[in-house]
Parts: sequence; C-alpha cells; structure tokens
Amino acid sequence: QETDSDVVLQFELPGVEADAIEVGVDADTLKVETKAAREPSGHGRQIVSEFEPADFYREFILSRDLDRENIVASWNNGVLTLKVGKQAAATHKIEIEAHS
Repeated sequence: QETDSDVVLQFELPGVEADAIEVGVDADTLKVETKAAREPSGHGRQIVSEFEPADFYREFILSRDLDRENIVASWNNGVLTLKVGKQAAATHKIEIEAHS
C-alpha cells in the first residue's frame, strides 16, 4: 500500500511471536526473517493443523525515494506492519546560460 508519505508492507505470520522476527536494512535491501517454533504442544498427538510452522524470509530492494532511517514496525494479532517513509523530493532550479 502506498500513500503520499510512506509505503506500507504487511505480513501475516500466524503462530509467530514478535520477538522472533528480525527486520533490518542492509544498504538498499529491507529484510524480514523469522524462524518457526517447532515445539510440541504437550497435549497429546496432533491430528489436524490449519497451518504448519515454517521459516519466513523476504527481502525488498528499497528505491531511492524511500527513507532507510524512517521505518516503523508494529505487531498486532499475528500481522507485522512496516511503514517506510518517503524522502522529500530534492528539487532545484537549473539556470540556463545564454550565449550571444
């Protein structure tokens, strides 16, 4: 999702705890990673599961107009939301030299 001021990325990560998620920027690459917890429930043998725990890794190349220092992460009900702020466009006027 993109607005005038930022780009919003959302990741559904059921069964993952917030402290198990790593989010970082390396040069122009935004990385999101988590390792799945594969702990038995301790309540007998599992018959059916809606999802199987799995490792998760994504990386995105950040365009020049995104601010690497202005990324906010939030966690709510199994959904990780990242808001990446946009940098103000650097504009300047170019003078034209007139030659006679």
